[in-house]
Amino acid sequence: MREGPLRVALAGVAGHGAAHARRFLQMQATGSVRVVAFAEPAPERRPEVVRELSDAGAIRYDDLSHVPDGAGVEAVVIATPIHLHHPMTLHALARGWHVLLEKPAAPTPQELAEMLAARRRSGRIVAVNFQHTARPGFRQLLALVRVGAIGPVQRVIGRGLWLRDAAYYARSWAGRLRVDGRWVLDGTLMNPFAHLVNQALIVASPDLDRPAAPVAVTAELYHANPIESEDTACARILTREGVEILIYTTLTFAGQRLPSLEVQGSEGTARWDYQDRVTLVGRHGESRPLPTLPAGPDVADNFVAAVRGEPVALYSPLSHSVSHVLVAAGAFLSCWPPSPIPDALRERVRTPQGTLAWAVPEIDRWIDVASSRHALFSEAGVPWARAGVTVGLERLQSFAPPGEGR
Repeated sequence: MREGPLRVALAGVAGHGAAHARRFLQMQATGSVRVVAFAEPAPERRPEVVRELSDAGAIRYDDLSHVPDGAGVEAVVIATPIHLHHPMTLHALARGWHVLLEKPAAPTPQELAEMLAARRRSGRIVAVNFQHTARPGFRQLLALVRVGAIGPVQRVIGRGLWLRDAAYYARSWAGRLRVDGRWVLDGTLMNPFAHLVNQALIVASPDLDRPAAPVAVTAELYHANPIESEDTACARILTREGVEILIYTTLTFAGQRLPSLEVQGSEGTARWDYQDRVTLVGRHGESRPLPTLPAGPDVADNFVAAVRGEPVALYSPLSHSVSHVLVAAGAFLSCWPPSPIPDALRERVRTPQGTLAWAVPEIDRWIDVASSRHALFSEAGVPWARAGVTVGLERLQSFAPPGEGR
């Protein structure tokens, strides 16, 4: 087993990468890692994070490729825009570095396949930051399903309702389909609710150790915001074992509701939400909330332990992202391109922070109606809905919408 602190570089610390920076600085304080370098082309966006890293001894570079071999980097945390995940992971693996990659792993199956091939050639560890997979409540949910507490899983329903303002979409790649000729596909299924899709696939899996293999997806994609991609979606996913997964997501809900999973079995239902709470519901409707469990190792702990050679299983190795990427990319093929929600059916609202955002009135009601019927929006009578086609996923190797090329 490897001795001494793991020498880590960070790629991207101005967005969500700021959370990674502070997490790895915490780990540096305990002696498990040493942050030796970070790549951030726009340090003015998060000067306080840049200062914290610099004060801790890390050296800033404009680009990951500028980090010299003499820095002794052993692993890199990549938290850059989605379209940079593929080239940066290939670069890191070519230099012999282990990689902790922010979700989603990649926007297209062809890019992910190249990344997996590079990982196999390098022999290095690549993990994806699906952080909810490490939460004790979700692990408890998997354990309950494994012992048959609700019987064989028949259906999984995921609901995610948030509100995002204009500042969220002001980032150069947010809500985009392509950037600089590269696919981004930044929508709810690919990015903000990627966790929900990934966890639904895991809990629908026959072994619960990796996501289920999806064989088909039928999706509907919409946007109320002035973007290219989707901010509202629904999808029906069928797994190889015949489990139905229904996903409903939006970033246009002007209210408060926690994203959640509902796992329906032959003998009952298990529910999990983003506060990591688990509730069991019996066949006759009796509800029993389970005690909250103490936190255990998170994805960063798990990744570092694996790189150090400790006998741990990665929560989300790169290979486990295949199912999510197939579903998310397949959803775009099912309903290409995303459809605008008519102006008359959307409205501008103020967020709790006082900023402006586009909202769809009664989107929560429509999601409740559709999910209660196990239906897509077009099947539930939603006035702005447009049915998508069913896309087979078992042979989907390349994302190439009609008329768009690779």
